[in-house]
Amino acid sequence: MMVVRLPSEQGGDWWVVVHDLLLAEGRLRKLRPIHVLTHLAQAIVGQEKTQIHSYCMALENKLAAVMFHHLELRKTIAAAGDPVYVGRYVRPYDPDQRVVAALEAYLNSIYSALEIAAHINRLMNPGLPIGFMAQVRKYPVFNRSKWPWLGHFNDLRTQLTHFGTCMPTVSDQNLTVEFTVEKRLCHFARGRYQIPLAVVLHYCVELFALLDSWALEHLERVPPDFALKCIRETGIASRPKVEDCTAKEILGLLRGPETGDGDHLPPQSGDHDAQEQAPRK
Repeated sequence: MMVVRLPSEQGGDWWVVVHDLLLAEGRLRKLRPIHVLTHLAQAIVGQEKTQIHSYCMALENKLAAVMFHHLELRKTIAAAGDPVYVGRYVRPYDPDQRVVAALEAYLNSIYSALEIAAHINRLMNPGLPIGFMAQVRKYPVFNRSKWPWLGHFNDLRTQLTHFGTCMPTVSDQNLTVEFTVEKRLCHFARGRYQIPLAVVLHYCVELFALLDSWALEHLERVPPDFALKCIRETGIASRPKVEDCTAKEILGLLRGPETGDGDHLPPQSGDHDAQEQAPRK
């Protein structure tokens, strides 16, 4: 996303937050399909263009938050393994608390991104229920059998944010968590687990793979001749120029000149079933 100074109808200039793809110069890089969808989703709906535009910009904000909290979580994990002040019998719990705080922010940002995606999906597919987890059961692209990480993620987020697992700890790049409410679990059983933090950090990759897959399905519905506006920079200190363009120009960016339309395909979702240790009594 960018901030551009544009003239207003009331006179004078306003600073306006816009999608990267609105700037012609912003297209000169490899794109993920989800970012193309957030720019072109307006071409798929009827009267809800303003609403879906707001949701799409909100989703871009949420994805930026996911990346930010992913980085912050990595920092706290690294600090929790500080070898300088190793406690043989007593050590502070502060580093673990910082990991859990960063982890909750990271998990909640992913959850928010999925919920906003579900709002967009409902506008493009009228009749779907409200909420991402409700759509998981109704919408094949979001099905948990296709994305095993969703149950894993949902259990961890629910336990940490709703049931306050008792004093989660970090050791040897693992997070020790006790799941306490059986009926709310999708992946785990009730009990204590050591979850590799590498798996948790990988949620970010899985999220973008899911959203890219969803975006590719809907981008096929975008009319190539759908009319758009774009902004072209004309100089460092001169006013940008507004020009006409079409969706075809944007969609063409997803195909590399040598690798063809497979260049943008997301990676396959991983299987987490064998990556946690068994419950400890």
